[in-house]
Amino acid sequence: MIVVSDSGPLIALAKIGKLNVLRELFGQITIPRAVWIEVVERGKGKPGSDEVKNANWIKVIEVEDKLSVEILRKEIEIGGS
Repeated sequence: MIVVSDSGPLIALAKIGKLNVLRELFGQITIPRAVWIEVVERGKGKPGSDEVKNANWIKVIEVEDKLSVEILRKEIEIGGS
């Protein structure tokens, strides 16, 4: 099973020191590059930044289906927006 996360759960769990709950439940999670940028790069010094950066069980991917992203943008926020 592939589990994909956006920034909200990563930041919220990091704030309370429970980011590892995701690893315990799923083993590995996947985040889009935009979420990495939002949490780690733009969020440098904020909760979740270092935790996500140092979590070797979080896999970062590039989104390849740009058409689906454009369709979903109308419904959900894109990381880093």
